[in-house]
Amino acid sequence: MERERLKGCPHCGGTACINANYSYKTRSYFVFVKCDICGAQGKIYNSPDDPAAADWNNQPCRDAAAAWNMRTSGQEPGKNEF
Repeated sequence: MERERLKGCPHCGGTACINANYSYKTRSYFVFVKCDICGAQGKIYNSPDDPAAADWNNQPCRDAAAAWNMRTSGQEPGKNEF
């Protein structure tokens, strides 16, 4: 399956990348997309396997990218979507 390209940050327009942090408590990886400029972060997904070993192309990485890309920018004040 083809990787989804990440859109710019809806807050500052900066570039974003997929990150993964390992939790020894749960013995799994937490996968999320984060802006390199302002630190805005998308929804967190759990991955039992190392995403880097799958070349960042496993289901949790695709889910995190899809969640990040569905966010929009330039909304009217008071019309934020959560």
